[in-house]
Amino acid sequence: MSDKIDVAVRRVGDHTVVVASGSIYFDTHAALKETLLALAGEDKPRIILDLSGVDLCDSSGLNMMAQTHLTATRNGGWLRLAGVQPIVRQVLEATHLTHMLPIYETAEQAAYATG
Repeated sequence: MSDKIDVAVRRVGDHTVVVASGSIYFDTHAALKETLLALAGEDKPRIILDLSGVDLCDSSGLNMMAQTHLTATRNGGWLRLAGVQPIVRQVLEATHLTHMLPIYETAEQAAYATG
């Protein structure tokens, strides 16, 4: 297990892309959680979490995504996922989080999707 997950943030127009790389576990996700929740606390946040570099995600990562979604929607915005790898997608589908968190192939598709 990696001892941390790498996080890169870039603002693109009216949305923010957060790119995560590594494995999201209870003991590695602190920086990513802090970043996502800070963005979600803004007014009308539009956040795309690019998971193309994430190979595994445990329940703490799923909880972090759900918390970010709830905070963002409460503030008039959204969280969308992009580039979700097959194993992470299976976990999201098994926990029914895909009903809450839309998944797109790329960050660009997520940014310009309607709805």
